[in-house]
Amino acid sequence: MEPTRSMRPVSRDASWPSIWRCGAPGPGQTEALCSRWITSGSSRICWKCWPLPARMRILLVGSTSHVASFFVEEGGRRGWELFGLSRDRVRQEVLYGRASIAPMAVDIGEAMALEAVDAIVNFAYPRNLSTFKIHAATRRLLGDIAALARRLSPKVVVQVSTKTVFGYSFSRNPRPVPVWWAAGDRYVETKALAEWLFLLASRRARYVPVILRLGNVIGPGAYWVSEIARRILFEEPVGRGQSNATYVRNVADYLATLVTTDEHALRRFGVFHHLAEFSSVSWARFVEAIAAVTGRLPVYQETPARSQGLTVRKLATTMAAYLSAILPTSWQDRAEELRGGRHRYFTARGRFESSGWASPPGLHEALEFRSHTLPGWSTRFDLAAALDETVAWVRHAGYAASSDLAEVSGAPR
Repeated sequence: MEPTRSMRPVSRDASWPSIWRCGAPGPGQTEALCSRWITSGSSRICWKCWPLPARMRILLVGSTSHVASFFVEEGGRRGWELFGLSRDRVRQEVLYGRASIAPMAVDIGEAMALEAVDAIVNFAYPRNLSTFKIHAATRRLLGDIAALARRLSPKVVVQVSTKTVFGYSFSRNPRPVPVWWAAGDRYVETKALAEWLFLLASRRARYVPVILRLGNVIGPGAYWVSEIARRILFEEPVGRGQSNATYVRNVADYLATLVTTDEHALRRFGVFHHLAEFSSVSWARFVEAIAAVTGRLPVYQETPARSQGLTVRKLATTMAAYLSAILPTSWQDRAEELRGGRHRYFTARGRFESSGWASPPGLHEALEFRSHTLPGWSTRFDLAAALDETVAWVRHAGYAASSDLAEVSGAPR
């Protein structure tokens, strides 16, 4: 198969961002670069690039996440020194065990003992916990990140967030402003609470706080890609709404831009960044491309089913979520004990069915989540490149029709 644009290594020409102050050498510039070296005794010094800058040192919190793995690849290509902080070190070793580029695994104690870093990027958020426990875990996580920032003196701290802090369905086009509270399921509430705690912790900090809200991430291994492929295979309905999508490799590239941008430029721009470069593209574009690989026709849901009204259970759940965000941790632990062991973990109930949709509301969004990015930044990979690699992953992941699988494996049809 001919490599796509996104699968080809990008040439390291003079336009490539480099850690060298004089810029990366481009084609035909090797002699010019060597001419700047002078010899003094037994040492060789580049007078234009002196003093030589150290490699970028980045601490990744939640380094086993899907987006983090692509950022690790991007940072490794740029020659950065990466440290991965994850509560599941076994998973991190499995994820990066055979990779040529891997972050150095550290726990919270080892991270505190590191030398100064240039940036901290947080991909982590608590999950699979009850209502009371998940907010306490979020506060502990953001407290650890604030302590790491005080100890390691980074230039910038990036909190990776999501567009769903505005809800799964928008009542108006989201703007880059604070969201102090969001009522919904635990994922929405956790992400909104994390933003709120991050802003409070960075009020008097020396580092530059950045909150990057991502659109629906697409690309190899992304949730939305596998969910659409699964729905097509099982003939479950999908939607034609605004995709509000962002390509995972463009996310990694923009994160790399954030941590290398001058701190004064970051402060002038503001805290909130929105990334959804393919927001105006309909989900139908991605659905049709994936359906062509699976060999099945997609089933579109045009109108939502009748949504349920406000019930006593929903009202009680919302009130408990509000209380869990403001009660002290010790009170939350006591409340958790009173709830009993059988309620310790919530079950994965269909959050779309309860809202009246037979498919995720994100597939039916009518409003656009527009990008709000640094001036001068442009996407490295266009829609065609994103679709090519996404479809290639769908084919190799086992969602393809039998004829395509035979072609991939080399077996006769």
